[in-house]
Amino acid sequence: MVKTAEEKHPDPKQIERFVRGEASPAENRALVSHLAHGCPRCQKLARQHWASVGTDDQASGTTGLPARPRRPAP
Repeated sequence: MVKTAEEKHPDPKQIERFVRGEASPAENRALVSHLAHGCPRCQKLARQHWASVGTDDQASGTTGLPARPRRPAP
């Protein structure tokens, strides 16, 4: 069975996990590729999630991004 363009979109929950830094590396790769190919529907959804993360974080004083590992001092 051939998938339609509609079926090729990532699940909205996957986009939310990506924005929150909770997606697996494989999910991240697939989603970044999809967004980079210019899907306006999914780009809009990702922007909405980013905006909501920023709003949540302003109230809590966090950045909404996963912590980056620190490099050891030389």
